[in-house]
Amino acid sequence: MAFDIYTDTNLTQVFVPPINFEHNSDGSTGDLDAVLYIGDPNSGGQLQAASNPGVDQIVATLGDSNVNPGNTPETVDVKLATSNGGLTAAVAGDPLNLGVTIAGGVGNKVELHMRVVLPTAPVAVYNELSINTNTVRET
Repeated sequence: MAFDIYTDTNLTQVFVPPINFEHNSDGSTGDLDAVLYIGDPNSGGQLQAASNPGVDQIVATLGDSNVNPGNTPETVDVKLATSNGGLTAAVAGDPLNLGVTIAGGVGNKVELHMRVVLPTAPVAVYNELSINTNTVRET
C-alpha cells in the first residue's frame, strides 16, 4: 500500500470516485456531508509537498472539469475541513491545508470532511468535481 485517499478509518478501502450524495432537488435535504481519509496504512513513510518538503503545506483543493459555469454543483458549493466541526467555519470553495507532513500509519491519517452546501441541483450523476492536492512526494 501507499499514501492514498481511503473511504474507511483503517485505510483498507481505496477511494474510487464518485462520492454519492443523495438529496431532494427541492433543497429539503439540507447540507450533505462525507468524509475521506488521506494516509498510508504502513508506518515509516511520509508525504510532503514537493515544492519545499517539510515547510510548504500539503493543500487539498476541489477541481471542476465542467467548462459551463452555473451547472451545479460547483466548487463553491463544497466546504472542506479536517474535522466535522471545522465545516461550520469553512468557506465553500476554499482550499484546505492538510499539514506540512503526513506520516505513515493508520493513527496518522488526515480526515478530509466535505459538505455540499447547495444540494438543490437536479437529481443526476455529476462527475465533474474532483479532489486534488499540490504536487507531493512520498519518502
